[in-house]
Amino acid sequence: LKRKEESQITFINSVRRKARTRTLIMLGGLIEKAGLLNEFSIDLGTDLQKDVECKDQVHALFGALLELRSLLKETDEYPHSYLTLKGRVGFAKDSSLKK
Repeated sequence: LKRKEESQITFINSVRRKARTRTLIMLGGLIEKAGLLNEFSIDLGTDLQKDVECKDQVHALFGALLELRSLLKETDEYPHSYLTLKGRVGFAKDSSLKK
C-alpha cells in the first residue's frame, strides 16, 4: 500500500512539474511575442545562464519585469481590463501579419 501511495505521489509531482514547465515555456513565448527579446538584444538560442556577454541584457529584462510588477502594485493606472484589451489587440495584429 505504501509503494502504491509513493508511486501516486511521484506521478502527481511529475504531472505538476510538466505543467509548470509548459507554463514557463509559454510565458517565454509571450515575452518574445511582445518584442522584449529584441528590445533587450537577446537572441533566441542564447544560454542565458552560461553566456557571460548577455548578463547585462538579462539583468535589464528582469529589471523591466520587476518594474512592471511594481507599477501594477502601486497604481490603478493600468487596470487588468485595460491590459487585457491591449493584449487582445496585440494578438489580433500579430495574427493579421501572419496571414
